[in-house]
Amino acid sequence: MTFHFCTCFDSNYLIYGYTLYRSLKATGIEFKLYVACLDDTVFQNLQMLRHPEIIPIPLSDIEADDPEFSACRENRSRVEYIFTLSPVLPLYILRKFPGIDILGYLDSDLYFFSSPEPVYRRLGQASLLIFEHDFAPVSVDFAKKVGYFNMSFQLYRNDETGKRCLEKWRRQCIEWCYDFYENGKYADQKYLDTWPGEFGAVALNAASGAGVAPWNCFKYQFIFTDKPKINGIDLISYHYQGTKMLKYSMITPCEGIWLPYIPSEFLDFFVRRYYIELCKSRDILKQNLEKTAIKTKFTFTRVIPSDNKKGFIKRRLSAYIENILYILTGRLLFRGYTYFAFFRSFKDYR
Repeated sequence: MTFHFCTCFDSNYLIYGYTLYRSLKATGIEFKLYVACLDDTVFQNLQMLRHPEIIPIPLSDIEADDPEFSACRENRSRVEYIFTLSPVLPLYILRKFPGIDILGYLDSDLYFFSSPEPVYRRLGQASLLIFEHDFAPVSVDFAKKVGYFNMSFQLYRNDETGKRCLEKWRRQCIEWCYDFYENGKYADQKYLDTWPGEFGAVALNAASGAGVAPWNCFKYQFIFTDKPKINGIDLISYHYQGTKMLKYSMITPCEGIWLPYIPSEFLDFFVRRYYIELCKSRDILKQNLEKTAIKTKFTFTRVIPSDNKKGFIKRRLSAYIENILYILTGRLLFRGYTYFAFFRSFKDYR
């Protein structure tokens, strides 16, 4: 069986997207990874790498195929435009690449520890599969704002129901897709709340082995081995949301209020593992890529703080200094380890 996945990233996220690719490769599965390239540099880089599993797609091709989507530049910020791409991308791939029965969407900051085949088995005969945020009790109210389901890993069957869902979702995102909550809507993912009832989508939580993320990991028991387990079963994937490489071997493990609740042994294992893999990806990319054309400059009417790349390191460090609790809990890691934690973590998160 050949698995078909799609994702999107720009040259700033190439190291993360390439680490996703390497993690899939390490599971031993046969797969194709369709990448919506959000700037010209990453498109050229992926072409130069010549990996047969990676199919780079210029964003301009998708825009030419869907003028309504392209017109959203006029009223979206950069991040909101990428949110709006979420339903447009799978529809484009299913039209342009015939023969795909099931297409999976993956966030570029996912990392696979074992084969995704068990997730596909859970899809059964259904047309859609999505993952709950599965928030821990400390942050369960977040679901009311951001949605009960997360965007990071989804399956779409290429049938009437699957395409009808994607078309409706596309229409919703074209009409409204912003990085704030308004009238029961939030970005691209709040729309997913209706999928189980309306389209029969299978909904899984982290107990399935996938969908594990910073906001739910401390609900579960892990065995930290080369093939880690969650509640006794193989861990399939982890969503490294907010995990970013900084200078001087520093790495941020995640963002949000969950940081003080995640055990340091969890961070030491999973963030250390990801740090090592990011370093390997960095070295491979440096070895194989030459300088390419300047990255495409996109202009948008709306600009929000997350679109501003200037001074990223300083802004990231300032955020940690302002929130001294994160420093005290060792939430800024050196080479993936919590070397300077004064205390470990909150045990009672309820």
